[in-house]
Amino acid sequence: MILYKQRRFSELINDTITFLRENGKHFLTLYIQTVGIPWLVMMPFMYYYYKYSSITSQLGLGEKQLDKEIMLFFDKYPELTIVLIVIFILSALIFSVLQNSFIPAYFYYYQQRGKNFTVREIFEFIKERWLRILIYMVIALVMSIPLLLGALVASVLLLVTLVGIVLPWIVLYLWYELWFLDYMLDKRGIFESFSEASRMISTRFWTYVGSAAIFMLISNIVMGGIALIVNLLFLLLSFQSVKTGQSGDLITSIYGIIMVLVDMSLKVFFQLLLGVLMGLIYFSAKEEMYQVSATGEIDQIGKTE
Repeated sequence: MILYKQRRFSELINDTITFLRENGKHFLTLYIQTVGIPWLVMMPFMYYYYKYSSITSQLGLGEKQLDKEIMLFFDKYPELTIVLIVIFILSALIFSVLQNSFIPAYFYYYQQRGKNFTVREIFEFIKERWLRILIYMVIALVMSIPLLLGALVASVLLLVTLVGIVLPWIVLYLWYELWFLDYMLDKRGIFESFSEASRMISTRFWTYVGSAAIFMLISNIVMGGIALIVNLLFLLLSFQSVKTGQSGDLITSIYGIIMVLVDMSLKVFFQLLLGVLMGLIYFSAKEEMYQVSATGEIDQIGKTE
């Protein structure tokens, strides 16, 4: 697929699906190889989180039970509890860095080589840019305070329309994603990339915001439905255990783990789907602003002559 290409709304939607259809196996394989280890480490922690943060928490039971379990475990194994908390925090941090860096790394090599690269190149990309990733995380966190306040104020001012409520948050999400992509894929400074992101959004504002909104809506509907099913199943299984006088039933636990795996896998899939869309928006905006593909063709003609 040609990345540097001006795309309208329908083309962005179609190309996102087409990209995954043509490159899905390679894309998902490298993603699993990249984030697999920290993801597996986090799974047991996420299982207990889901278990005690299901619909029972709405009844005032989930959080109290989770607090009780943690305190009992801490009383028995204080050192082990601290170690587990540190492991979870480190795993979550590593997972977050790898998750966010995967999309720019993949598109960087895909633009150059197609699918002729491996997970080794992905890690080399991250290793070469670890300082830029760190700078981005710090600056983005600091700037999130005024940006979030600005989005909140804009949402309140646009409260009269249903679209206006969510529009500032979609724009902010798009801005952050394009900011990170530009900072990782170009040689600009952190604040130069921040300004470049705003210029990219403005090239086809409603096209980019609209396509992001569509995929975010679909992902939220599907993930919300799956989360509701998981929570209901946990609730039914909990009631069944109480009714039969059983606790910690092996079958119930295994079933819960399977449901958590399905739920988390779907969430990751839709995050990657949005990531692919952000990548295509990035290259489309670059083509819109700089006609990169035309410049490349001229360079090739010069070389052949």
